[in-house]
Amino acid sequence: YFSPIQVSATLFLGASFGKLFYRDKKSLLPVNFSKGWARPLLFLGRHSLVVYIFHQPFMYLLLVIVYLLCGYKIA
Repeated sequence: YFSPIQVSATLFLGASFGKLFYRDKKSLLPVNFSKGWARPLLFLGRHSLVVYIFHQPFMYLLLVIVYLLCGYKIA
């Protein structure tokens, strides 16, 4: 359970910081920004729904594999 007051405070703080630090609405990255190193992040951002849907079964499978390697029996 998350308190609505805490969630609202986070929302309003984010909006306030956005108005304060991103006033001109111009990119904070330089024009000649090299996207080579950021390609994996850009891919994840473009396909975030697929990542969100498939990360849960993947994490469950990873957890099962770790349990099996540690000697647990999955019934």
